[in-house]
Amino acid sequence: MANMELNMNEKTMYQRLKEAALEKPNYAAIYYQGKKISFRKFLKMVDRMANILQYRSGVQENDVVLVAQPNIPDVLTLIYAVNKIGAIVNLVHPFIPFNQVKKIIKQTNTKVAFLFEQRIAKEVIKYRELNFPIYVTRVEDHLPLLKKFIYHTFMNFKIRRKLGKWRGSFGGFNYLKDLKPVRGKEVVECQDGSKMSVLLHSGSTTGDQKTICLADK
Repeated sequence: MANMELNMNEKTMYQRLKEAALEKPNYAAIYYQGKKISFRKFLKMVDRMANILQYRSGVQENDVVLVAQPNIPDVLTLIYAVNKIGAIVNLVHPFIPFNQVKKIIKQTNTKVAFLFEQRIAKEVIKYRELNFPIYVTRVEDHLPLLKKFIYHTFMNFKIRRKLGKWRGSFGGFNYLKDLKPVRGKEVVECQDGSKMSVLLHSGSTTGDQKTICLADK
C-alpha cells in the first residue's frame, strides 16, 4: 500500500488527467456555459495546446509560462499543457495592474505570457511597449452563438473601442485561438511529479507579493 501511494504521489497533473480520460472518457471534465467537455475531448485540447506551446512558442521543460485568466476553459487547458511539457505555470490574477505583471515576469524569468483581453485593453499602450511574447484570450471564444453575439455587441463595446484597429492582432499581440499545432510533432510528456510545477502569488495586503512554489505531489 505504501508503494502504491508513493507512485500515485509522484504522478504529474497531466498523467492523472490522462488516466481519467482512459478510464472514464465520456465523463464530464468541464462544464462551461451549459456545455459539457468530456475527459476525452479535454485531453485532446491539452495535447493540442502542449504542441502549440512547445513548437510555436518554444516552451521547454522548466520554462516559466505566465497564465493570467478568468474562469474560462483556456486556463485549464494551459495549466495541463504546461504541466505535460514539464514547464512551470505562473498563475497570476487576470486583473492585476500592468506594473505588477511586469514585475512578476522579471522576477520569475517568465518566457511567455497568456493574458486576458480585458486586462490588456486597460493599459494597451504599456503592454505594446513591453516587447515581450504575449498571447491574448477572449471570453467570447467559448460562448454559445447567441451569448457570443450579445457579449461581442454590447458587453465588449468598450474593449473594441480601446483596441480599435489592433483587434485581432493589436500591437504585435496574437490571439490564442489563432495558434495552430505543428503537424507531425509530438510532445514527450514529463514523468517527474516531484518537481516544481506551479507558482502562486500572495495578495500582498501588508507588503510586497510573495511567490509560492508548488509541486504536483
